[in-house]
Amino acid sequence: MLKQLQVAMPAMWTEETYSEDFQKSVAKDKNFRHALLHAMKALGKLVEMSETADHEGVNPGTYIVGWAEKYLADLVICAVRMAHTHPLGEIDLERAVRERIERKMGFKLVES
Repeated sequence: MLKQLQVAMPAMWTEETYSEDFQKSVAKDKNFRHALLHAMKALGKLVEMSETADHEGVNPGTYIVGWAEKYLADLVICAVRMAHTHPLGEIDLERAVRERIERKMGFKLVES
């Protein structure tokens, strides 16, 4: 699925929604950095929810379904975009995730 996202999503990304300065920038890493900033924003929201649960006694289950789901999806989307726009060349994210799981967890994934 990650490979499918990585192939299909770039057509949806357009710089037209960004500032004129962003559009004019010739920095090779501008799209990678922008996706990274969005990933950090999503992580920050998840941290905020966890902190609220810790300090205000909120049941974590009350925010997981709606909020955490949204921000976890954002993290995956940002990872796909960063893999696609890496300044040194596109990264095959699906391969990288599979290899990381196999190396880190010692678990062999079967390709479908």
